[in-house]
Amino acid sequence: MSLLSVSPLYASSGIVKLVQFLAMGATSIIEPDFDAERALDLLTREKIEVFSGVPIFYERIAACRGFADADLSNLKFCSVAGARVPGSLLEAWRAKGV
Repeated sequence: MSLLSVSPLYASSGIVKLVQFLAMGATSIIEPDFDAERALDLLTREKIEVFSGVPIFYERIAACRGFADADLSNLKFCSVAGARVPGSLLEAWRAKGV
């Protein structure tokens, strides 16, 4: 299992998810800050299976030039917290099979 962590580790969701998946033996890629283009690249290149974040992370990734052609079929678990998720954002990710 592989996890991409872009949430700040000082935030409860950042550290809780990280510790939770490390305890399950997951490989974790920890980024020092959020960059949408880099996150999309890591999601596809590293075949990430677990991703979580606030809605703006998902919005910015969906706005990347390569999002339409990105293979996100490895994502098995995604979670969103911190704010309401617009229906259009859910649809954009669902259209990718997530």
